[in-house]
This record gives sequence, structure tokens and C-alpha cells, in this order.
Amino acid sequence: MKVKHIAILLLLTFGAVLVHGYHPWSEDAEIYLPGVEKILHPELFPFGAQFFESHAHLTLFPNLIAVSERATHLPFDVLLFLWHVTSILLFLLACWELSGKFFANARARWAGVALEAALLTLPVAGTALYIMDQYVNPRNLNVFATIFAISKVLDKKYAQAAVFLAIAALIHPLMPVFAVTYCALLLLMEKTPSRLARLSCLLPLVGLLDVPSEAYHKVAILHSYHYLIRWQWYEILGAVAPLAIFWRFSRVARSKQWSNVDLACRALIVYGAVYLVAGLVLSIPVRFETIARLQPMRSLYLLYILMILIGGGFLGEFVLQNRIWRWLALFVPL
Repeated sequence: MKVKHIAILLLLTFGAVLVHGYHPWSEDAEIYLPGVEKILHPELFPFGAQFFESHAHLTLFPNLIAVSERATHLPFDVLLFLWHVTSILLFLLACWELSGKFFANARARWAGVALEAALLTLPVAGTALYIMDQYVNPRNLNVFATIFAISKVLDKKYAQAAVFLAIAALIHPLMPVFAVTYCALLLLMEKTPSRLARLSCLLPLVGLLDVPSEAYHKVAILHSYHYLIRWQWYEILGAVAPLAIFWRFSRVARSKQWSNVDLACRALIVYGAVYLVAGLVLSIPVRFETIARLQPMRSLYLLYILMILIGGGFLGEFVLQNRIWRWLALFVPL
């Protein structure tokens, strides 16, 4: 990778931090950071640690942060900020790598990466997720590995893809499931009839079917983002509309003979449609509430990232081109 490319990625990274802000102790940080502090200072949290350890023990994230603190001896707040910046840089680097599999033109690639940087805090439909949170957490550190895995699948470097997926799974146990599904779809849609590819999406839905207790049900209904039928109409639109967008992208890609873009978009249509059906099915029967907490609609997270990356590439190729004023109009806030 050229030095100038690294310099541009660094500029985009710091620009993203300035635009989107940094809030190190907000939202889910209350779950993940106490796990780090408990490792560094075992005397902390003498009671009630179950609140965060139920999540922290599922990921190597606390251990990773704790090891880096012991190795560098940096102040904890400084270390968290550096990890946050690093997670954004790695994500944009992975997007740059993947965009190279879609577009040969550098302006299309940079438009996709720049659009990702500009939309890091874009809400993902009704999932209560952003593309990247404004603080370091397992999801932020996991996403770069999943994007690299997709890139390696398109390159037919399957062993490397498996390594990246394993890294992602060690950092976040749930989100890589969607990446594994999508990577499997890419393989199946390229080599087998699409009907078989649709069946592969059902594998992540295998789980417990125990009827939940009344107490569990009362708590579950407080989390509306777990249940598709409780979403607002505009949130449902945010889940359905991308499928039409990818259909259009696929048509254009086919006319331009962009085979990887066409394959990626067709796979995303199947991926999105099947998880949409799964999200709807798991929202209705009460006995499925124990599976609904796995949030199949979080599949939209990966779908949105790829929609922004490919959509940005189309903007760069057909709209922005080499017109500086168009780039400024799109990316420079007024």
C-alpha cells in the first residue's frame, strides 16, 4: 500500500473523529469497560460484577485492552482513545481493500471509503446500532476483520478469510455470524444454484426454542428493537429499501461487467431477504423470544456498511468524477 494512501486514510480517520465526536463512557461502555477495569484491578466491583461479566466473558475484548494497558503503561483514558482511533483506521483500511475488489477506478474507491467515514454514526434502521459507536467496544474492533474476510473470499483466499472471521469471533461472538452467512452466500451463489444459497442463510437461526418465563417476557417487550413487528414504519422501510437499492446496483454492475459488484449485490439481496423473514418470524410467537434476543435484524449492520461502500463507489464513478466542487459539496459540511 502506498504511503499517500495511508496518509489519506489517517486524514479520514482523524476527520471522522472530529466530525462524529468521542464519548468514551457512554451507552454499552458501561458493560464492556468495567470488564477491563476488573482485570486490571481485581479489587474493584466486589459485588454486582455479574451485570457486566455476563457479557465480558464472551469476548476477548477486555483482555485485549487490559494487556495493551499493561504493555504500554499509558493512562487508561489515553489508551481507550487510541484504541478508538485505531478501530476507525482499521475499518477504513478494510473498506479501501474491499473497494478495490469492486472498482478499478481510484476515485470510486475513495468515494466509497470517504462516505463510510462521513456516515459512521448513521443509525442502522431499527436495530439500535450505528455503523461505528463513538467509543471503543468489541463491535468497533470486530468489523474490520469481517470486511477483510469478505475481501479475501472475493479473492478466493479462503484460508485467510477464515483467519479474519476467527479473529472477529474472538472479539465479538454474535456479529461475525452474519459475516459467515454472507461469505457462504458469496461462495454458493458463485458456484451453485441460488436456491441452495437461500437455504444456507437459515443455519444461524438454529437455537433454543424453550418457552420463556413470564418474567423474561415482561423484560423482553421493553426491548422493541429485538422485534421487527414493533418497529416504526420508517425503520421497516430502512430494512426493506436496501434490497431494492442492491437490485438496481446489480443491474448497473452487470451492464458495466463489474462481476464482483454484481455478485456482492445479488448475495446481499438474498442475505437481507432471508434475515428479514427470520426477523419477522421470530417477532411473533412468544416461544421464540429466547432466540429473538440474538437479534437477526442486526444482519442489517453488515448490509448497511456494504451499501454505503458500493453506493459511494457509484457516486464517485458516475457523479463526483474529477469535479472538485462536487466532492466538496458532498463531504464538506456547511
